[in-house]
Amino acid sequence: MEKEIPFFSIGFSLVLTLFAYAELAGKFFTFPDYKSPFRDIYGFPEVAENADRLLKKNTSAISKALAVTNWTMGSRIMYYSLPYSDEVFVIDKRKDQFDLWQAKEPLGYDLLFLNTHFHELDIGKYVRCDRVDSAGKTELMLNGGKVDTIEFVWCRNYQGVRP
Repeated sequence: MEKEIPFFSIGFSLVLTLFAYAELAGKFFTFPDYKSPFRDIYGFPEVAENADRLLKKNTSAISKALAVTNWTMGSRIMYYSLPYSDEVFVIDKRKDQFDLWQAKEPLGYDLLFLNTHFHELDIGKYVRCDRVDSAGKTELMLNGGKVDTIEFVWCRNYQGVRP
């Protein structure tokens, strides 16, 4: 009997692992809105493409860039924006690696903030701008369930984070 338990445990672990890898690769299941385990890995190419399109539409600003308020979103958007060569700023109140990597200050820029369902901020109350304009939303859907909602918000002539 003692010999059967390790084989059962190994076999059961193998089945669970294969099931998890199959779901990760195929994304077969539908999860309730905003409860998807894929929220940190799904939809970023689409978000970066939509953001780049909005940046290119803004022909009035000389200096323009993407902005996020969370460092994890910052690293993802920086990566997925590489094909577009878009500048990305992490606008927050904490000192982190982005303050070292981004020596340039975005003061005077028109910043297109990517405001997610999970880090939703009132951009007009969070930062100082001449004007705040909504530029639309993107719903990230997977098998009929909302993974995330990204709102694009323009901060015209960014002047810093409010105290």
